[in-house]
Amino acid sequence: MRSLTAVSVPHLGAFAEALRTDPVQQEASTYMDVFRQPAPGPENMMLASGPPKLPGVDPAKCAEYFRRLSRPGALTGVLNWYRANDFEGYEQRVAVPTLFIASTKDPMVAPSGVRATKNRVTGPYRLENLDGLGHFIPEEAPDLTSRLLLRHLASVPS
Repeated sequence: MRSLTAVSVPHLGAFAEALRTDPVQQEASTYMDVFRQPAPGPENMMLASGPPKLPGVDPAKCAEYFRRLSRPGALTGVLNWYRANDFEGYEQRVAVPTLFIASTKDPMVAPSGVRATKNRVTGPYRLENLDGLGHFIPEEAPDLTSRLLLRHLASVPS
């Protein structure tokens, strides 16, 4: 791997630490309790409620995501990541040039995990903490996300 770009979610070791120690992150992650329930409970609940309304995301995109996740097994595949993840074993540091695109109004990620990510990277590291955006950065600011990503990739030695 020559570089890493993370969007919205901190290094999983930093996230796990915040999940264990930060009441703000613990509260922000209560949705995971629902996601981790056995299939098909959460899937049925989510699909029965129709396309979600996600802050900052075009309703047409939400409808398209919903359509795709309504395909048999698609949403189960997504939720299985939460079901299988105990947030342990993420101690490895990142040694390649890393860009972390975070946001200041993310309801899912506490600032503590964002700040702690720098301690999990030994290679060149840059945090772009975008003011006023939520959790869905690529959908909320696609042009800015692309510019940051392209600038980061151009800075990585070949």
